[in-house]
Amino acid sequence: MAFKSSKGRDTGKELEVFRGSSSGQGIGGGGAAAPTDIQASGGAITEPGNGFKYHVFLTGAPGSFEVESGSGTIGVLCVAGGGGGGATNFVSGKNAAGAGGGAGGCIFKEGPVSGPITFNCTVSAGAAGATGNNPGGNAQNSVFGSSPQPVYIDVGGGGGGAGSLFLPNGTPGNPGGSGGGGCWAPGGSGGPGNNPPQSSPHSPVSGYPGGSGNPSGGSGLTAGGGGGSGQAGSSHDGGDGQQHPEFAAPLFNFMPSTWISAVGPQGYYGGGGGSGNPNNSPSTNGPGGNGGGGDGTSTNGNPGVQHTGGGGGGAGAHPNPGFLGGDGGDGGGGIIIVRYPVTG
Repeated sequence: MAFKSSKGRDTGKELEVFRGSSSGQGIGGGGAAAPTDIQASGGAITEPGNGFKYHVFLTGAPGSFEVESGSGTIGVLCVAGGGGGGATNFVSGKNAAGAGGGAGGCIFKEGPVSGPITFNCTVSAGAAGATGNNPGGNAQNSVFGSSPQPVYIDVGGGGGGAGSLFLPNGTPGNPGGSGGGGCWAPGGSGGPGNNPPQSSPHSPVSGYPGGSGNPSGGSGLTAGGGGGSGQAGSSHDGGDGQQHPEFAAPLFNFMPSTWISAVGPQGYYGGGGGSGNPNNSPSTNGPGGNGGGGDGTSTNGNPGVQHTGGGGGGAGAHPNPGFLGGDGGDGGGGIIIVRYPVTG
């Protein structure tokens, strides 16, 4: 089902509001929140029947959440775009895998609002995966509102996963909302997460560091998985994202099927990308973390899932000496979702 932008209000068009079936009842922690008299516009609006109204903002469509009248408490989930996965090459007589990209940072905050007030929404895109023996790119920040508004979030984009880069001691992952994985040790440590620092009672940090690679990977040099918003990356796997069941996938049946599958009924957001494998064997692919992290592969890394902030998967190494391997997967774009209880 297509949906209209909130900007339709300014052009005389009527907003389309999605109303779920009774199966939406009880999903996503709707329970005991007090109803409000908030009247608001902006984004794609859905009212799934659990006692809350939701406004969804995606990449590529800058917008604003406008409280036109009324007062109450809003909850805001803000997810930045994921970092790109690293590419690969042949290093020191061994195949070197590309590291997974870090997930975009993820924060959930609540606060009181009173209309009229406008919160600008900037949702960052995922960063490009690496090509030609390079690290993956870093994603930009997602921002809700502006300081000193009562609810303000500036959450960091995911850090890029390391490429091999012909360095004798490995290549570190980039910092970000969640850190990119490093390309083999001892110098290839995972990048730090929670950059810039963010926290809330619901999200102690916005993201975790990437994993470090292992220089003793048999015939190949392994790379680390990207950090997730809820868990650090390992020497192979991407870290899992944070769980936010109050924003679970069944509440948003108009979203793409890939997004619904990645977020799931648990409400995962911000999975880190898995590392590529150095041995040209699918059995050593690094899986992406829950919440849209792209899998590493034996060829080109898989992209992070759009609108989850998932990191891109790392690329696999070429089986023959002296040849470039695959390209890193692109990071998935972020998302901002605002919710508040409704009357009636």
